[in-house]
Amino acid sequence: GIPIQWNESLVSSICRSASKLSFWIEEKSGYDFTKIDELVIGPRFFTKYAQIDTFSSLLDKLEQLRIFKWEAGPYWNVLKVLNSLSSCPQIEEIYIKKAKINFFPQAIFSFNKLKKLDLSYNQLIEVPEELEQFQDLIHLHLEGNRLSRCPRVISRLKRLELLDLRENPLKILNPKILGRLYKLKDLPLPPNIATHYYSELQQWLPDVDFKSQYWQLGD
Repeated sequence: GIPIQWNESLVSSICRSASKLSFWIEEKSGYDFTKIDELVIGPRFFTKYAQIDTFSSLLDKLEQLRIFKWEAGPYWNVLKVLNSLSSCPQIEEIYIKKAKINFFPQAIFSFNKLKKLDLSYNQLIEVPEELEQFQDLIHLHLEGNRLSRCPRVISRLKRLELLDLRENPLKILNPKILGRLYKLKDLPLPPNIATHYYSELQQWLPDVDFKSQYWQLGD
Protein backbone atom coordinates (compact mmCIF):
# COMPACT_ATOMS: atom_id res chain seq x y z
CA GLY A 1 0.00 0.00 0.00
CA ILE A 2 0.88 3.66 -0.03
CA PRO A 3 3.38 4.50 2.77
CA ILE A 4 1.89 6.57 5.59
CA GLN A 5 3.19 10.12 5.76
CA TRP A 6 3.63 10.53 9.49
CA ASN A 7 3.30 14.04 10.86
CA GLU A 8 2.47 15.67 14.18
CA SER A 9 -1.22 16.09 13.36
CA LEU A 10 -1.69 12.44 12.41
CA VAL A 11 0.18 11.15 15.45
CA SER A 12 -1.85 13.45 17.72
CA SER A 13 -5.11 12.21 16.19
CA ILE A 14 -4.16 8.56 16.77
CA CYS A 15 -3.14 9.26 20.38
CA ARG A 16 -6.62 10.65 21.11
CA SER A 17 -8.35 7.33 20.41
CA ALA A 18 -8.04 4.09 22.38
CA SER A 19 -8.87 1.90 19.40
CA LYS A 20 -6.43 3.64 17.06
CA LEU A 21 -3.63 3.85 19.59
CA SER A 22 -4.10 0.20 20.60
CA PHE A 23 -3.75 -0.83 16.96
CA TRP A 24 -0.65 1.22 16.26
CA ILE A 25 1.11 0.28 19.49
CA GLU A 26 1.28 -3.28 18.21
CA GLU A 27 1.69 -2.47 14.53
CA LYS A 28 5.19 -2.15 13.09
CA SER A 29 5.30 1.07 11.13
CA GLY A 30 7.37 4.14 10.44
CA TYR A 31 6.35 5.59 13.80
CA ASP A 32 6.91 3.75 17.07
CA PHE A 33 3.95 4.54 19.33
CA THR A 34 5.51 2.61 22.21
CA LYS A 35 7.90 5.57 22.53
CA ILE A 36 5.29 8.22 23.31
CA ASP A 37 6.10 10.17 26.48
CA GLU A 38 2.66 11.67 27.15
CA LEU A 39 -0.76 10.02 27.32
CA VAL A 40 -3.86 12.21 27.43
CA ILE A 41 -7.22 10.51 27.91
CA GLY A 42 -10.10 12.79 26.99
CA PRO A 43 -13.88 12.24 27.08
CA ARG A 44 -13.89 10.58 23.64
CA PHE A 45 -10.77 8.47 24.06
CA PHE A 46 -12.91 5.40 24.77
CA THR A 47 -16.15 4.68 22.93
CA LYS A 48 -17.18 1.65 25.00
CA TYR A 49 -16.17 0.15 28.33
CA ALA A 50 -14.69 -2.98 26.77
CA GLN A 51 -11.93 -0.80 25.30
CA ILE A 52 -10.62 0.01 28.79
CA ASP A 53 -9.51 -3.57 29.39
CA THR A 54 -8.03 -3.96 25.91
CA PHE A 55 -6.14 -0.69 26.07
CA SER A 56 -4.97 -1.18 29.66
CA SER A 57 -3.38 -4.51 28.76
CA LEU A 58 -1.02 -2.66 26.38
CA LEU A 59 0.17 0.03 28.76
CA ASP A 60 3.22 -1.92 29.87
CA LYS A 61 4.58 -1.43 26.35
CA LEU A 62 4.84 2.35 26.86
CA GLU A 63 8.34 2.22 28.32
CA GLN A 64 9.05 5.93 27.82
CA LEU A 65 5.78 7.32 29.16
CA ARG A 66 6.48 10.22 31.52
CA ILE A 67 3.19 12.14 31.67
CA PHE A 68 -0.35 10.88 32.26
CA LYS A 69 -3.30 13.26 31.95
CA TRP A 70 -6.87 12.24 32.67
CA GLU A 71 -9.28 14.74 31.07
CA ALA A 72 -12.28 12.42 30.76
CA GLY A 73 -13.89 13.51 34.02
CA PRO A 74 -16.00 10.86 35.79
CA TYR A 75 -17.32 9.32 32.58
CA TRP A 76 -14.85 6.43 32.40
CA ASN A 77 -13.01 4.34 34.99
CA VAL A 78 -9.86 6.29 35.79
CA LEU A 79 -8.89 3.90 38.59
CA LYS A 80 -8.79 0.92 36.25
CA VAL A 81 -6.46 2.74 33.87
CA LEU A 82 -4.35 4.02 36.75
CA ASN A 83 -3.93 0.51 38.15
CA SER A 84 -2.70 -0.69 34.77
CA LEU A 85 -0.30 2.23 34.55
CA SER A 86 1.53 0.83 37.57
CA SER A 87 3.48 -1.15 34.97
CA CYS A 88 5.00 2.21 33.94
CA PRO A 89 6.86 3.23 37.13
CA GLN A 90 8.92 5.76 35.16
CA ILE A 91 5.96 8.19 35.07
CA GLU A 92 6.90 11.58 36.53
CA GLU A 93 3.70 13.61 36.15
CA ILE A 94 0.08 12.64 36.86
CA TYR A 95 -2.92 14.90 36.30
CA ILE A 96 -6.38 13.63 37.29
CA LYS A 97 -8.92 16.46 37.41
CA LYS A 98 -12.67 16.47 37.96
CA ALA A 99 -12.94 12.68 38.15
CA LYS A 100 -15.08 12.71 41.33
CA ILE A 101 -12.64 10.47 43.19
CA ASN A 102 -13.27 10.63 46.94
CA PHE A 103 -10.20 8.74 48.14
CA PHE A 104 -6.52 8.92 47.32
CA PRO A 105 -5.84 6.25 44.64
CA GLN A 106 -3.43 3.65 46.02
CA ALA A 107 -2.07 2.99 42.52
CA ILE A 108 -0.36 6.38 42.62
CA PHE A 109 2.12 4.99 45.13
CA SER A 110 3.56 2.81 42.34
CA PHE A 111 5.21 5.86 40.79
CA ASN A 112 8.33 6.49 42.84
CA LYS A 113 9.71 9.06 40.39
CA LEU A 114 6.71 11.35 40.66
CA LYS A 115 7.54 15.06 40.40
CA LYS A 116 4.15 16.61 39.67
CA LEU A 117 0.79 15.45 41.00
CA ASP A 118 -2.51 17.16 40.23
CA LEU A 119 -5.68 15.80 41.87
CA SER A 120 -7.59 19.06 41.71
CA TYR A 121 -11.38 19.36 41.69
CA ASN A 122 -12.16 15.95 43.07
CA GLN A 123 -13.76 15.01 46.40
CA LEU A 124 -10.79 14.15 48.60
CA ILE A 125 -11.25 14.63 52.33
CA GLU A 126 -7.79 13.45 53.36
CA VAL A 127 -4.30 12.69 52.10
CA PRO A 128 -2.55 9.53 53.37
CA GLU A 129 0.77 9.50 55.21
CA GLU A 130 2.27 7.40 52.41
CA LEU A 131 2.57 10.59 50.37
CA GLU A 132 5.87 11.07 52.17
CA GLN A 133 7.52 8.60 49.80
CA PHE A 134 7.44 11.19 47.01
CA GLN A 135 10.60 13.02 47.98
CA ASP A 136 11.09 14.26 44.39
CA LEU A 137 7.67 15.92 44.27
CA ILE A 138 7.90 19.60 43.32
CA HIS A 139 4.26 20.43 42.41
CA LEU A 140 1.18 19.30 44.35
CA HIS A 141 -2.27 20.49 43.27
CA LEU A 142 -5.11 19.72 45.66
CA GLU A 143 -7.37 22.67 44.96
CA GLY A 144 -11.11 22.15 44.72
CA ASN A 145 -11.35 19.21 47.13
CA ARG A 146 -12.90 18.77 50.59
CA LEU A 147 -9.86 19.11 52.82
CA SER A 148 -10.64 20.72 56.17
CA ARG A 149 -6.98 21.06 57.13
CA CYS A 150 -3.60 21.03 55.45
CA PRO A 151 -2.37 17.41 55.66
CA ARG A 152 0.62 17.29 58.02
CA VAL A 153 2.46 14.84 55.75
CA ILE A 154 2.92 17.60 53.18
CA SER A 155 5.50 19.23 55.46
CA ARG A 156 7.78 16.25 54.81
CA LEU A 157 7.94 16.81 51.05
CA LYS A 158 11.22 18.70 51.22
CA ARG A 159 11.51 19.53 47.51
CA LEU A 160 8.01 20.92 47.13
CA GLU A 161 7.96 24.26 45.30
CA LEU A 162 4.22 24.64 44.68
CA LEU A 163 1.32 23.66 46.93
CA ASP A 164 -2.18 24.63 45.80
CA LEU A 165 -4.95 24.33 48.40
CA ARG A 166 -7.46 26.81 47.02
CA GLU A 167 -11.20 26.07 47.08
CA ASN A 168 -10.98 23.69 50.03
CA PRO A 169 -13.03 24.19 53.23
CA LEU A 170 -9.85 24.67 55.27
CA LYS A 171 -10.49 25.56 58.88
CA ILE A 172 -6.97 25.49 60.24
CA LEU A 173 -3.40 25.85 59.00
CA ASN A 174 -0.08 25.58 60.81
CA PRO A 175 2.41 28.05 59.28
CA LYS A 176 5.22 26.71 61.47
CA ILE A 177 4.84 23.21 60.03
CA LEU A 178 4.70 24.54 56.47
CA GLY A 179 7.88 26.42 57.30
CA ARG A 180 9.71 23.11 56.94
CA LEU A 181 9.17 23.36 53.19
CA TYR A 182 12.37 25.25 52.51
CA LYS A 183 11.92 25.29 48.73
CA LEU A 184 8.28 26.36 48.67
CA LYS A 185 7.74 29.37 46.40
CA ASP A 186 4.04 29.25 45.50
CA LEU A 187 1.23 28.70 48.02
CA PRO A 188 -2.29 29.49 46.73
CA LEU A 189 -4.78 29.27 49.63
CA PRO A 190 -8.49 29.96 50.24
CA PRO A 191 -8.85 33.74 50.81
CA ASN A 192 -10.11 33.42 54.41
CA ILE A 193 -7.15 31.23 55.43
CA ALA A 194 -4.66 33.35 53.51
CA THR A 195 -5.93 36.50 55.25
CA HIS A 196 -5.98 34.96 58.73
CA TYR A 197 -2.46 33.50 58.57
CA TYR A 198 -0.85 36.09 56.32
CA SER A 199 1.66 37.49 58.83
CA GLU A 200 2.69 34.10 60.21
CA LEU A 201 3.14 32.62 56.73
CA GLN A 202 5.39 35.51 55.75
CA GLN A 203 7.50 34.80 58.80
CA TRP A 204 7.83 31.05 58.27
CA LEU A 205 7.95 31.00 54.47
CA PRO A 206 10.24 33.84 53.40
CA ASP A 207 10.73 32.46 49.88
CA VAL A 208 7.04 32.29 48.97
CA ASP A 209 5.98 34.93 46.46
CA PHE A 210 3.37 36.88 48.43
CA LYS A 211 3.11 39.35 45.53
CA SER A 212 1.51 36.77 43.22
CA GLN A 213 -2.10 37.09 42.13
CA TYR A 214 -3.18 34.55 44.76
CA TRP A 215 -2.12 36.94 47.52
CA GLN A 216 -3.98 40.04 46.35
CA LEU A 217 -6.23 39.98 49.40
CA GLY A 218 -7.42 43.55 49.37
CA ASP A 219 -7.64 45.88 52.31
